[in-house]
Amino acid sequence: MKLRIQAQYMQIGDIVGSGEKVVDIVRVSIHFPSSKIMVTLNNDVRNRTSYWNKYTTVSVDREDLPKANNASYYS
Repeated sequence: MKLRIQAQYMQIGDIVGSGEKVVDIVRVSIHFPSSKIMVTLNNDVRNRTSYWNKYTTVSVDREDLPKANNASYYS
């Protein structure tokens, strides 16, 4: 399912709009400001690290969302 979320809510395993998979996320560090996050992305060839503003809106593809009409959840 495609979602538009803030970068601070990304999860490992999300696939961003460029087709790269999120491998690692560092939200808090003494090496960069608190308004930034460090995201490690992986495509088939290599890993790359980028620093994003944590409020940046990102389009991600997340496959493990729970179903809204799950009958066992309500019974």
